[in-house]
Amino acid sequence: MNTHLRTLLFLALALLVPSRASAQMEAVDLGLSVKWASCNLGASKPKDAGHFYAWGETKPKTVFSEKNYGLYKEGPQRSTGNLAALEYLLTKYCSDKKTSDAPGVYGNVDGKSVLEAVDDPARKERGGNWRIPTREEMKELHEKCDWKWTEVSGVPGYKVSSRRNGNSIFLPAAGYYRDQYHYRVGLMGFYWAANLADDYPTRAHYLGFSEEKVLSSSWWLRFYGFNIRPVTP
Repeated sequence: MNTHLRTLLFLALALLVPSRASAQMEAVDLGLSVKWASCNLGASKPKDAGHFYAWGETKPKTVFSEKNYGLYKEGPQRSTGNLAALEYLLTKYCSDKKTSDAPGVYGNVDGKSVLEAVDDPARKERGGNWRIPTREEMKELHEKCDWKWTEVSGVPGYKVSSRRNGNSIFLPAAGYYRDQYHYRVGLMGFYWAANLADDYPTRAHYLGFSEEKVLSSSWWLRFYGFNIRPVTP
């Protein structure tokens, strides 16, 4: 077999073998409406942070700003009535619920408020029925499981245990990214949900936690870098 054929065979076999991260991610039944992944998207172990994503982007990165957010375009930097137009405007997922008197102040109004599969990094990387969880599924995880702050191999985070079957997952406190800076590592965790904030389309819901508390219905600016913990039916 010549070198060219050997190379083609190697590439074909590589496509059939799942990545280490994919092989390690399992669907954990916590007795809830969906099963939760055993580790973060892009991670190979439950304690690993994995990748960080801006909301609605399907590729990880290490710099998170308004300027490089994939669903922004440059704004006019002008005033619209008593509402200041933004320097960057949204190109997708824009409801403008609070600005009906000045439509378009946040960008291209499309009325979309839940992340579609085409913009879901969990669906893109994992395939099948894997996806980012909704706000309601985050709330269910928070309210129907027991949360215990602990460490796994020196990594702080929460052990989240089912009240029905004893199964559990670990959510590492991996912090978040703003610009090129990585904040609150080991102190807090931030996990995107699929839903926009109710009144501000520049923001999206997430589950956040520290050792002191867990919040399942918070929201923050979409261009920040948070983790994703996929779910599947």
